[in-house]
Amino acid sequence: MKSRLSLNPHKLFKFFLSVLSFLTLYFPLSIFPSPCCALDEGGATAGIEGRSVRRETPISETGQYEMNYHLDAWQNVPNIGKLQLWLDWINGKNDDRMNKLGRGYLALREFRFNDFILNNLIGDTSILFTNLPEKFSNSTYPDIYFRGFRSDLLSKWGNVHLFGGKVARLKGLLGKMYDPLDESFYGFKGNFRPIPGLLIGTGFLRTQDEVDNNDRPVTKSNHILLFDSELKIFKWMRWLTEFRRSDFQGTQRVKSQKDYALRVGPLLKTENFKLEANYRRIGTDYRFVNEATQAERDQEGFFLLAEYRPWKELTLFGNADQFHDNVSKKSDRNVLDTRRGLVGLSVFAPRYPSLYLTFDMTDRKTRFAHPSPIDNLTSTLFSEVRYQYRDFNPYVRYRRINYSDDISREIESIQNIITLGIRQNFMKTSFAYLEGEMDQKEYRTSGKESRLTGKIGVNYYLSENLSCWGEAVYYKLKDKEEDSRRDKIEGAFGLSAQLPWNIQLYGDIRYDKILNPQRDMFKSQGLQANLRLTKRLDWGRREKIAGLRPGIETRGHGRVEGVVFNDINRNGIQDIGEEGIKDVSIRLQDGSFVKTDEKGFYQFPRVEVGGHLVTLDVRRIPADYSVISPEKVKIEVKLRETVKVNFQLIASGRIEGRIINDANANGKFDSEEKGISDVLVLLEPGDNNTYTDEDGKFIFENILPGDYLLKLDPVTLPEDSIFTSPSELKFQVPVGGDLREMNVLIHIKPRPIIIGPPKR
Repeated sequence: MKSRLSLNPHKLFKFFLSVLSFLTLYFPLSIFPSPCCALDEGGATAGIEGRSVRRETPISETGQYEMNYHLDAWQNVPNIGKLQLWLDWINGKNDDRMNKLGRGYLALREFRFNDFILNNLIGDTSILFTNLPEKFSNSTYPDIYFRGFRSDLLSKWGNVHLFGGKVARLKGLLGKMYDPLDESFYGFKGNFRPIPGLLIGTGFLRTQDEVDNNDRPVTKSNHILLFDSELKIFKWMRWLTEFRRSDFQGTQRVKSQKDYALRVGPLLKTENFKLEANYRRIGTDYRFVNEATQAERDQEGFFLLAEYRPWKELTLFGNADQFHDNVSKKSDRNVLDTRRGLVGLSVFAPRYPSLYLTFDMTDRKTRFAHPSPIDNLTSTLFSEVRYQYRDFNPYVRYRRINYSDDISREIESIQNIITLGIRQNFMKTSFAYLEGEMDQKEYRTSGKESRLTGKIGVNYYLSENLSCWGEAVYYKLKDKEEDSRRDKIEGAFGLSAQLPWNIQLYGDIRYDKILNPQRDMFKSQGLQANLRLTKRLDWGRREKIAGLRPGIETRGHGRVEGVVFNDINRNGIQDIGEEGIKDVSIRLQDGSFVKTDEKGFYQFPRVEVGGHLVTLDVRRIPADYSVISPEKVKIEVKLRETVKVNFQLIASGRIEGRIINDANANGKFDSEEKGISDVLVLLEPGDNNTYTDEDGKFIFENILPGDYLLKLDPVTLPEDSIFTSPSELKFQVPVGGDLREMNVLIHIKPRPIIIGPPKR
């Protein structure tokens, strides 16, 4: 009997989704502070947004509306990351009535461990399927919208992104509703830097049950492989490569195919010059996720772009593009050759008129006459001149479009568009504008179209919390037909206000109507209204991260804590009976400091990851204590770990005594005997010394416990003096001991009395 083991990708996806849900939900919640503790910084936005659209024509009257109930909230979880919740609930009537979730996700972002950052998300999101930081300017990189999961692992060496779910498309009047399709997909993308200056990326996508825009099945499955890279050759030059291969299994009406897309070329960029050149090939049968993400198809050609700025005020630019379709040279298709080119310049000088001028051409021709030939040329000239005079900004624009077609002569045309306008600024941020435009399109064989437009508008900022805008437009329209004359008006007004209690209000209304049409088919009017009301909530506060140097982004934090205690037995450990010392300051190198509590305990709850110097402020320790441990300790703080740094003090001793003149030389201190001043008293070991005062007193303070020898400097003793007590005192200073009556007796011999003249 043979056993067969197989993996179901749907069950595997559900299992992975369950594990990711557990990590995203349970783990951060398990480390949340209890309700009795203050929350860290957090916030939320709750709001409601609505849009209503009505349109009336001679044959129909339509009305649509949509309400979006929005909530997004975030909570910073100390040293873990940021927990986010986003919900958009849609209620309304478009093609049909709906009442469902438009968009929602739960995410844990910026979770750090060592040098890595992890972002997890479950719900509605999007992915951009490329690894290139510098992208090709002639390529489009569409977002893939989907409902599922996404996990991003980021580091300085590279990034990895895992994702999967149901492909979605954005729908609704507000464009905020994720509409999941039957198409499912999963995959990954990632990049790394093996050496400085080289980025290598790769990725893989698998899609299943793709449908077209009419929800008809297209492919059963599609495998897409990605390889891209960026090589920094010089500081000013990079080489970009992007390769994609698709291998899809089609349906009955779509044949299975394999094909690839390639784009490769250099990018040169300096302060004043930019040059990009690349070759591209998008295979005829190359297929991406679905129609909405198929930005480019069936092309092969070369592209060149250049931009040069010789002076600050002048920019010269241009591009050229030549390509053809039917890359696979299929016999049932024509080959269309396309050539495009553009040159232009921009001159900007604040004190002089500014000029923007471009000229571009597009030439399209078929190589064969099957199935239908194409041969046309489009040239466009555009220019704009602006001038700023005080608060006035007049401008004029001219555009000329010349379209010639050797196949369909009847659609050849020349179009001229002239625009005159003026804008005035007032009250610093407010402005008003007036604009007129004439657009005339003349066909070479018959007839012409014209449009005359007048526009007036204003943006008025009454204050920081209140602003409004409005615009009115009037058109006179005429198509090629003689009875197509009509007038049209458009108007719009909007208001934005910041209300008390962090409430934001925005609303606008737009109206348009065809006036006096010569044909009833042109009759129409429409009305659109929008309203958005949001409330901002904030709670908690972000605690300062100690040890963070200015200009450095935080990489997470750990904890530094310890005890300052009276180390009686000097073993470096706080034993029973060795009390902590309160109100002692501990500092970090950025100036952050804390004080010890009643038990001598201190803590920096948030210290930036990295090396630090923990310092005991010896100027603030109690006078009757001495430091017996290093005053400064170097440490390495790691993410979410605790570093313990203890400081040992010890209760100091005190020694007090007198140097006494034993006048009667009896070896005892009598009450009438006086002290000897200016005697240098030496305390060994160490370099402690002091002079006696007028009463012969001396004091030694802050003396560490231990054995000492006290003696006198004989040079400072009076002449003809002898010790009547021991000349040296050996003793022990106990912890916190106060030794008094450490007296030394000295007899000063009286000088003899001489009578008569001195002897010669």
